[in-house]
Amino acid sequence: MGQRGVSEAGVKLGLGGFALPAMYSEDKSKVIRLIKSGQQSLIELSRWSTADDFIAHILKAGFFEFTDKTYPSPRKKTEVPLWFLISAQLVLCLYNGTNYSELKTFLKSGSILSRVGFNVGKRIGFNDKNKFERKTACDQDTVRKFFKDSEPGKINDWFCSELQKWFLKNSAIDTDGIFILDQSHLVVPNNENYKDAVLMPVDEHG
Repeated sequence: MGQRGVSEAGVKLGLGGFALPAMYSEDKSKVIRLIKSGQQSLIELSRWSTADDFIAHILKAGFFEFTDKTYPSPRKKTEVPLWFLISAQLVLCLYNGTNYSELKTFLKSGSILSRVGFNVGKRIGFNDKNKFERKTACDQDTVRKFFKDSEPGKINDWFCSELQKWFLKNSAIDTDGIFILDQSHLVVPNNENYKDAVLMPVDEHG
């Protein structure tokens, strides 16, 4: 796939030599002009969901380029782009998915993730290891195992350091330092990944 950096075609490459996703800008007047002049050979109508809008927003902000460089990957070899694994996890959360098996539906129905990266045209997927025909660009089990193998401590450190710096750089945090905290009690599984879970301290007003 090439080295990390920029390919000869000018496409930005991330870990493992995989191309980073690009977001095309919306230009309705140009599309209408091309249709009227007969220069538009293919038109495909699609409806964006809330998840699509969110993914588009963080694509424009360069979030996936940032995570590709900084996320503490549990893999020594990158066989599926980090940006796709993280976007798949985000899509699952945005659709309130409770099981990774649901990803196959979300990834196929999403307007954005089904069109960016290598998931365009006849070839679907990021490597040639599949024994059977691919239904989505990435198997749900690959995503599940990736995050299962990620070390909680390293993710917490990344969230509290690198990610916060990215939030500040992109004006994602209120300049006055005002936050809204959710005081819901969350039931967590009885396993070692949640051993550090504690109650959030609040003041006398709750």
